[in-house]
Amino acid sequence: MFFSPQIRLKPLAQFCHRLAMATNAGIQDRKIWTDEAERGSRSERAVSATIRDSLAAGHSITDALRGTGEFYPPLFRQMIEVGEISGRLGEIYKRLARHYDRVLASRRAFMQRLTWPLMQLGIALLVIGVLIWILGMLPVNRTAAGVQVDTLGWGLIGTSGLIIYVNILIVSGIVLILLVESLRRGLGWTRSMQRTLVQIPVLG
Repeated sequence: MFFSPQIRLKPLAQFCHRLAMATNAGIQDRKIWTDEAERGSRSERAVSATIRDSLAAGHSITDALRGTGEFYPPLFRQMIEVGEISGRLGEIYKRLARHYDRVLASRRAFMQRLTWPLMQLGIALLVIGVLIWILGMLPVNRTAAGVQVDTLGWGLIGTSGLIIYVNILIVSGIVLILLVESLRRGLGWTRSMQRTLVQIPVLG
């Protein structure tokens, strides 16, 4: 589900590192997940406890993960199944940890490059809002009858225009957040979009 909890990237990378170390050290899976049920956020502890209980009932980790919904990403669940079948679960955890570390580093680099353009965009949107409000107060933007004249030609002027403008920004922001969250979760309708974005130089 869209609003169901899902583990974030940084905790997931750290989680895979711990699983790799514990598994390669020969610690039993049930003990590993028992320890994990005492770490992390509330949702992380709850999911780990669910897996711990499933392992105690005799199920495999793959079967236990199926009962956690979309909390863990598809790649994680699929690779765990491969690791159990091949008997190389420790190596799979290590590879997943490295993969998520690379993704995290790429995301940080991307956000660093995006910081200044986003600041410029925020300033520009703020200036436009202030301009809309100020134009409604200037005498030169009023007719002899006191009617406001739309100098910008946007249909937005004065306090009422500013309110409409802010509402447009809020709705646009909500749509953008929903789109980004859908891409992050890899929902079905976003997968073709993800494949397209990955092929774009620099952005991919």
